[in-house]
Formats: sequence, C-alpha cells, structure tokens
Amino acid sequence: MKTTFAIKFKNTMLEFLALFGRKPQKFLAIDFSQALTGIIYVESSGDGLKLLAYDIQKVLPAGARNEETAVNFIKAFLEKNSIEEKDVLLSISDVDSVVIKFLTMPFIPEKEIRGAAKWKLRDVIPFDLEQSVIDWQFVGDYVDEEGTKNRGMIFIVAMKEIIDHYLLIVNKCNLDPLGITGSSFNYANLLPYVPNNPKVSAVLDVDYKGSTLSIYSNNKLNFVRRLPISWEKLTQSLTEVIVSGEGKIELSRDEAENIENTFGIPEDEKQVVQDKVQATQVISLLRPLLEALVRDLKFSFQYFASNFNSEAPASLYLAGGGSHLKNLDKYLGKELDLPVSYLLLPACVDVQILNKEKLAESDQKKIINALGAAFSGPGAINLLPPKVRAKKEEQIQRMVLRLSAMTGAAIFFLLLLSAQFQVHDYKNRVKNAQVHLKAIAEINELRSKIQLKEDLVEKIREKRTPVAGVLKVISVFVPPELVLEELSLDQGRHDLTLKGTISAVENVAEEILINFMQRLESSPFFDEVGLVSSQRAEPVQKFEISVELGY
Repeated sequence: MKTTFAIKFKNTMLEFLALFGRKPQKFLAIDFSQALTGIIYVESSGDGLKLLAYDIQKVLPAGARNEETAVNFIKAFLEKNSIEEKDVLLSISDVDSVVIKFLTMPFIPEKEIRGAAKWKLRDVIPFDLEQSVIDWQFVGDYVDEEGTKNRGMIFIVAMKEIIDHYLLIVNKCNLDPLGITGSSFNYANLLPYVPNNPKVSAVLDVDYKGSTLSIYSNNKLNFVRRLPISWEKLTQSLTEVIVSGEGKIELSRDEAENIENTFGIPEDEKQVVQDKVQATQVISLLRPLLEALVRDLKFSFQYFASNFNSEAPASLYLAGGGSHLKNLDKYLGKELDLPVSYLLLPACVDVQILNKEKLAESDQKKIINALGAAFSGPGAINLLPPKVRAKKEEQIQRMVLRLSAMTGAAIFFLLLLSAQFQVHDYKNRVKNAQVHLKAIAEINELRSKIQLKEDLVEKIREKRTPVAGVLKVISVFVPPELVLEELSLDQGRHDLTLKGTISAVENVAEEILINFMQRLESSPFFDEVGLVSSQRAEPVQKFEISVELGY
C-alpha cells in the first residue's frame, strides 16, 4: 500500500512539475547487450527527442561483463560531450539473464500478484526467483472456456546479480538511475512512430548468444519467445570446413564476420564471395540455421494467433546486433510472405544537432534499443530493486515536501501582500468617503442657507417682509461677542432697527461693530446700513443700527 501510494504520488508530482517546465529535459540512456554497449544523450522535445550525442562500444570478448571497461567508456563519453546531467535510463538486452513470460492470472489484489506469479514462474525461470527482480504489465482481460474472467499479464524477471552489476557501473560514473527496462518493452515504445504499423506486428531481436521474438497487439507487448538462432551461431556456421573440387577451405572468425556484414545471404548464387568461396557454398552453410529460423517464426505466429484469439503478425521488424546479416530482411520477407524491415530511428528523433541529416543505418540499428528506453513513459517496466526504488521515492517525497513548503510559504506571502493591499485600499476608501461626507455636509449646509434666502426673496417679492426669514439671515452674520437686545421692523417703510451690546473693550468693540455692519451691507437683502448711536457703558459697548431692506 505504501509503495503504491509513493508511485502514484511520484507520478502526480512529475505531472505537477511539468506544468512549470521543471521536469528534467536532458538525460542519458544506456543499453547493455551481450555484444555491444550503446549510450545516447537526449533531450525531450514535444512528442519526440533530440539526439545530442551517442557512442557504441563492442564488448570484447562478446558476452563478457568487464566492469572497468564499461565504466571507462561511459566516463569518456560524459567528458567528451561535457555532460553534467546525472539521470540515466538503463536497458538490459541479455537473454541469459532476463526472462519475459506471459501468464494468465486470476483477478487478485495487486499486493498478491508477485507471490502468485512466483508460484507459476518457478518452473520456467532458470535461476533463483528469490534472488531476482520482478516487474509486470497488464495486457488485457480474458474469459476462459468455463466463463471465468482472467487477466493476461507480461512478467519480466532479471537476475539480481546482473541488475546489481549494472547499477554498480552507473554508480561508479556518478549517475542516478531512473529505471531499468528490457529490449522487448523498448520496442513497444517505438512502434507507435512506425508509419503504417499494423495492429499486430513482431520484432525479432537477434543478439550475440540468442534471439527474442516479441509480438505486439496495438503496440502493446503480448507474447515473447526465445529462439535459438544467434550472431554467434551464424558466424560459427561460416567457419565450418568447405569442401570443393579445389580442396578444403576453412574461414577464420574475422573472415566469417566480414562475409556476414558485406555479403550476408547472397542473392546471386554465381557470385564469388571471397577468393575461392562461392555464394552457393555460403548459402549451404547458412541454410540450416535460416530454415530453422523460418520454421520457428511461422510456428510462433500460428501459436500466437491460435492461443491469443488474434490475427497473426502482419509485419516483422529486425533489431539487435545479429540482425546486421546483410539481406536477412529480404530472405525472411520472401520466406514468410510478409513485410520485413529493420527497426530504425523514428521521424520524431531530431539528429540535426549532430550535423547529420540522417544517421548511418548501421549506427541506428546499434542505438535503437537505447532510444526505445528513452521513450519510456509513466507506468513503464522498471527493474530497479525495491531498496533502490524506496530510496528514490524517499528522495522524491523529500523534494515534494520541500517544494510544498516553498509553495506554501510563497502562497502565504502572496496572501499577506494581498491582505495588506486590501487594508491599504480600504483605508483609502474610508478616507475618500470621509472627504465626500464632509463635502456633502458643506453642500447641505450651503443648500439650507440658499433655501432660506430663496424663501425670503420669494416672500419679499410678494411685498411682505417675513420676520422669521430676516432673523435667520441676520443670525448668520452675528459674531459671538455681539448680543442683539432689540429688533424693530417697519413693514411699511421697510426699515429695520437693531439694538444691542458688544462684550469687548471700546476699540475692539468698535471694530466688531464695523465688521458686523459691513457684513449686513454686503447682503443683497439690505440696501443701506447706518450707525444711529454707539456709546460706552462699562463693561460693554451699546449700539443702535438702522437697516434699510432691499425689498
């Protein structure tokens, strides 16, 4: 349960990182086969890849596992191409150390699959299952003759000793393994990019010591069978003694490999292949192996169609180091009566950065497995041991937690800034509202005064002096020190007499009185304001004013 959660968490986080373009774009892929070690350096580019660099090294002697040689080869490649990236995908193309098997399993909880598979695999795996690494993929659901629903699954089992060997190599190169896969699964990643690829197709991977036939339905691996033909056996067959009218001829291993690469399966039987060696003699040496290969392929196709309730493969692709036997594609195409071609780089692989419009076909064949591994996506087969996976998942979880903390802090900071901005905004709004309220109050006050004056003017126009209105107008101009004691209004003469006192010393009182009279006179409602009397009566100044109304 914990492992399942961690894997789902990892995939979810990788999708999250991809939204921000933070998923690692450049990485390495290394294919370890029995005869070759191929390494590529690629960059993700949309739905394809950019091939930035590659190299190939022969394993000598073939089938040997020389740790030091492999480490030196990889380090030299990294140094030559100034590569700082550490992420690497591994592919193990070793038929002696890796077994792929289709099994029909009942519907059981995922945590029980491994145990049930070991029980079924114990008789078909040539090495100790307890010292192995196992992974699987679902193929499809099937209903047997009794109506029971079962699940078809492809299992891959690898010797832990071999896995540890290759992990030690990459660790010594300071590389970080992302995953380990196998050739049959790599080819499934490439088939979607093959033009006009049929629904059911097959790939024949000819390696140094053996061959693997993989059959795919809808580009998904369904069936795997090991075949006896190999590059080693083809080479050995050509080193056998040739008896002719001119005596016995025996080719060396180098001469045999040269014939395989240069002439392969001769198309012209009259052709002289090398010195006194005729094409017919080469064909006679290769015929037993080739005919056995054709029989095995036909039987495998028929078996698949019959047992998987499917059509037979409509196309065959060749891959692996032993597939370089010249004209092998033409020979198999004729004998099997179906299209046969080499599995080469898909069009979505950009090689322009290498200053080559098109890679040599021989190089494409040698790095095709590593490229297939580079196209691995979520849910791909992964033979990393459980301890290594757990360690990587812990690293990912720590990275996720670190990223989550940083994201949380960033969100909190943004929320804090937003809150401060809103507080500042609301303060400005309150301040503006207060200014508006003050302006409105002043406007209302002014409107009240204007309304009083308008009412007064209207009544005056009606030839009637409103006493209340006159008092309101006068009250606006009365200063605090001045007290009106008497007001006499003559409606007929439109005269107004004001009497009162001013609480101030004499000179100040006179100044206040003058200002009061000037303010009255400035009003449009009073035409003339005159001082009748002003005398000192300690502690106040008494006065009398005569005002002539303007209406």
